[in-house]
Amino acid sequence: MSEPMDQAASLRRKMTLGAVVFGGLILLDMLEYIVAQTAQQVLVWMTILAIPQAALIAVFYMHLRQLRGGDR
Repeated sequence: MSEPMDQAASLRRKMTLGAVVFGGLILLDMLEYIVAQTAQQVLVWMTILAIPQAALIAVFYMHLRQLRGGDR
């Protein structure tokens, strides 16, 4: 009886994590826009802001961990 509840709880955690990552990407995009409008050395700042975005996308949406064989 507890197995469907465990699956539901696991799915809820995954959906919450996905929503948090998506929100983080939106926040980083907004910050990127503000930097692009105001900063002097745009290339440096945009590169710094692109690294965490690329990491979040690779790990959470491209499932990089599963390709390496861990966290199934």
